[in-house]
Order: sequence, then structure tokens, then C-alpha cells
Amino acid sequence: MQVYHLPFDRTPDPVIIKIYDSDHSTIKNRIVLERNMINLVVAGEKMLYHTDGNVKVNASELILIRRGNVLTTEVKPDHANFKSIIIYFTNELLLKFNPSFVHLQQDEFIRHYVHSLEILLKSPEPLSDKIRLLKLEELLVYIRERYPAAEVLPQRDEDTLIQQVMENNIVTPVTVEELAFLCNCSLSSFKRKFARIYHTSPQKWLVEQKLALAAQLLASNSERPATVYLKVGYENHSSFSQAFKLRYGVSPKDYQG
Repeated sequence: MQVYHLPFDRTPDPVIIKIYDSDHSTIKNRIVLERNMINLVVAGEKMLYHTDGNVKVNASELILIRRGNVLTTEVKPDHANFKSIIIYFTNELLLKFNPSFVHLQQDEFIRHYVHSLEILLKSPEPLSDKIRLLKLEELLVYIRERYPAAEVLPQRDEDTLIQQVMENNIVTPVTVEELAFLCNCSLSSFKRKFARIYHTSPQKWLVEQKLALAAQLLASNSERPATVYLKVGYENHSSFSQAFKLRYGVSPKDYQG
């Protein structure tokens, strides 16, 4: 599967600002972010699977994520294109302002900020380095002052990264190959490192976690046996019921009693 390295621009400029406009939806594109990114969604919705977490970003929301591997799904609105404004920037600028993962509703100030970028980007003249830096700093300072609770994430070693990716994706529809990509590993390397940490295979671990969660939901009567499979990431009831009975010795219905 093709892997896209972003930004496409191979420039030393510390800040790159682009309008992204697409007339088609995409499903789990594999993206290598060479820089940190702010994505201000204008129209449509975007789903991101990232080492810091999985998040759905709707129109009039923004996401800030640090560089790394990410899977992205984009859904364009009916009768319109998917549209967002993307700001790429260096680690030096990220560390200056601290936030590492931010997901926010665009408030009135940020909506006006987006509009100001649209006006600037429509100009036939490219934005100067000073303006691009100023616009990034304007947004980051505002987020820091207006939303001081925005999450700051620590640096992670390789084992912690794998553990975090797995915990974030127990019930999400991603393959083992895609999990390896998120961890920046080849499939064989990922399986080897995973076995060292968990003493089992990724697939067996995921099945065990899904079934344990299903058992918990059934025991608490918070989910019906006929629908619990959807909550734990199974695509059909039959395969879930077979796996559940193999693990617990009874059907989901009998387990709930």
C-alpha cells in the first residue's frame, strides 16, 4: 500500500501553510508526518489513527498532533468537497509552546482565524516566512492562553509506544499491518517486539482483550448479547459468538444469564 510523506514541500521553512481541497473521500491512507501538524477542518470530517490516540475531527474543529505515522480517513460532505487548512511546523516551535495533542471545537476567534488564513492564501503572492510564523504563533499562543488544559504528552520509548498504540486500538477496525505502521515498524519487527513485551502475538492479544471487554459489558448488563459484538470491534455476530464460547465455555446470552 502506498505511503504518503507529508508535507510534500521539501523546504527548510519552519512553517508551511496549505489549503487542502479534495473531491473524493479516502479510507485509512498511510501518512508519515515529517513535521507536527495542525489541521483545521472546514468541510467534511476526518478520522485520525495516531500514536497519541484516535479521534474524529468534524467540520469547525481542529486537531494538533505531533509528527509520526498516522492513518487518515476523510469523508467529504454531500455535494461538496472535503476542505481543511493544514499548518506544518518544526519540533523547535512545538517545544516553544508545549502542546503536543490538542482537539478543539473552533470557537469564534478560531473561526475568524481560519477566515484570515483563507484570505491570505487566496493572494497570488506566496506568504512570507514572517507572516507564516506569525500566524502559527498567533494560534498557538491563543490555545495556550485560552485552553490551558490542552494535553501535553511526554516522550515515549519504543515499548511504551507499542503499548499505547495497542491500548488505543482494541476495538478499532485496524489490521495488525496497520498497527505495525503506526508503530513505525515492519510487520515482522512489530510482531517480534510485541512478543517480547506481551509474550503472545498481536492477533491473540487483541482477541483476548475484545472478549474480556465483552464479558465485562455482559456481566454489568450494560449491553445486550445480540449487539455487544459491535462494541468490542467484531464485524459480525457469528464469529464473535464462536470466539466467546471458545474462551468462556458458554454463549454470550448464557454468560449474561
